[in-house]
Amino acid sequence: MDRRRKNYSKLYYWLIVLVRFYLAFTLMRYGSVKVVQLQFPQPSLLRLLQPLGEMSPMGLAWTFLGFSKGYNIFMGVIEVLSVLLLFKRTMIIGAFLSLAASVHVMAVNYFFDVPVKILSSALVVMGLFILAPYIATILRFFLTYQPQQLSPLQIPVFKRRWQLIAFRSFKYLFIIWTIGLMVSHAFFQQYSFGALAPKSPLYGIYNVEKYILNGKEVLPQHADQNRWKQVVVDWKDYINIRTMDDNKAYFNTTINVKKKQIEINSKNTESTQYKFKYAFRNDSTLIFKGLKDQDSLSITLKKYDLKKITLPNRGFHWINEFPYNR
Repeated sequence: MDRRRKNYSKLYYWLIVLVRFYLAFTLMRYGSVKVVQLQFPQPSLLRLLQPLGEMSPMGLAWTFLGFSKGYNIFMGVIEVLSVLLLFKRTMIIGAFLSLAASVHVMAVNYFFDVPVKILSSALVVMGLFILAPYIATILRFFLTYQPQQLSPLQIPVFKRRWQLIAFRSFKYLFIIWTIGLMVSHAFFQQYSFGALAPKSPLYGIYNVEKYILNGKEVLPQHADQNRWKQVVVDWKDYINIRTMDDNKAYFNTTINVKKKQIEINSKNTESTQYKFKYAFRNDSTLIFKGLKDQDSLSITLKKYDLKKITLPNRGFHWINEFPYNR
């Protein structure tokens, strides 16, 4: 450090700029995926079937936050508004909004044992760092009811006009380019992982009614490790099978809609474990017929009516005569 310098106003200015841009773009990135409900998606079918006591604290938080599309948009918009940090005239209000959003994220991370605790804490510190020179003035305004004036940051003076034009051009091009990347990423990711992603043609929850192995019906017994109990088809290329002993396992699937065929493969090996022809007897009954290794297998599955699940179907009620707290 140069002791002969009276101050480091230029260094401080560029440090503030760096912190503002980092905080703004970090929150905008998280906010953009919240708005389209990518970070906290709607609870999956498996999550809806999972007993509350089996959830981790993080899983509970993700289910709570993901349930409400409106709350996702609310959180996302607040975080996206950190774009105000990028401009001198709106920096203070942007810092307040960013600090509020960061404190909320930090609280969720701390109290629900979510990773990224250090990053969320750092974002809070950054918000406080940006507001630090103005906190005393703001407090005087609210506590004394007297007019107060915020002192603007001292902007470095460019010696030549072309330097100022080049700086501003680079700044706005960088902002537009970065925001464009965030928006396009959030938009297209919806079609891969979000609400607009294609669902499996067999999407749903199925309870096994009949399980016939080599022509002989296998009756349900609680300790049976092989007989299927329930099938959940949630994601396009995956299937979850629960056996009678309540063991659950994910499998990869390849579905040929035209031929009405489904291959079910272990996620750990490439070998095909089940190869079925499938057919819907009616809207609620699905039949699998085919092979498990060298054994013939016929499975009758009853599709569960998803409208009977309260959480995704409760809806909004402006007036409640009695609390609906279950």
